[in-house]
Amino acid sequence: MSKSHPEQWTIREVAERPETSLVTALREFATTQIADCGGPVGVMGPPLRHLAGGPELCGPAVTVWTKPGDILYVLKATDLIAAGDVLVVDGGGRPDAAVIGDIAGQALADLGCNGLVVDGAVRDLDGLDAAGLPTFAAGAHPATGSNQGPGAINVVVQVRRGDRPSRGCGPRRRQRPRRRAEGTPRGGARHDQGGRRPGKPLAAGHRRRRHPARRHRHRRPDQQARRRPGQVTRGVSAQRGWDMRNATGPGGGRAPTGRAAGSIGRQ
Repeated sequence: MSKSHPEQWTIREVAERPETSLVTALREFATTQIADCGGPVGVMGPPLRHLAGGPELCGPAVTVWTKPGDILYVLKATDLIAAGDVLVVDGGGRPDAAVIGDIAGQALADLGCNGLVVDGAVRDLDGLDAAGLPTFAAGAHPATGSNQGPGAINVVVQVRRGDRPSRGCGPRRRQRPRRRAEGTPRGGARHDQGGRRPGKPLAAGHRRRRHPARRHRHRRPDQQARRRPGQVTRGVSAQRGWDMRNATGPGGGRAPTGRAAGSIGRQ
């Protein structure tokens, strides 16, 4: 099922078909055996189901992609059907707009079409059943949609597959909210270091909070918080002009003694 196609508005009138003997040989196998063989076999599952006509079909696929609910290219496909073909319509899975009914279905049956597969809705189930056209679709709806396109014929299409469970099946387990790591700004990248959204003005009297890792980055040596024993102070203080790595003042002499000097070197 797809709501757009890279080859929309394309009509390929000539389609490559396998030999009739191969189709006849394939018809002899049960559907369950074909599904178990593996390889490039796609098994269609719910909500596609049998709605009208016979319960079996087998034949080369004439594919139609159409905008969900549009009938223009589905009607055009009746001109390209040969005896023994199966019409496969990718209708986007739209449930409230039928893309084919009993008139087109009777035309397909008269041409020798072996069946109809629609990923979407059909209508006139009694007429399709009277025509003897095996019909598999996602559902039935009495109204049609648009008739303006776009669409495409004999292109690669996608219909619902039942070989893997849907992610939406079964109850979902309620997930616990993630705990914010200690020191991480609230909201992550959407907030700044003060816990506010970027561009939000700072309220009067509100003190901006600093990130714990940057709390003491811009303080002078005499304002540094008390460090652990053995911790080395690094960097250059632009406020006093001291090189704390070499413990020299602006004129090349020793740094002054006192509280500021106690922040230089090892504590």
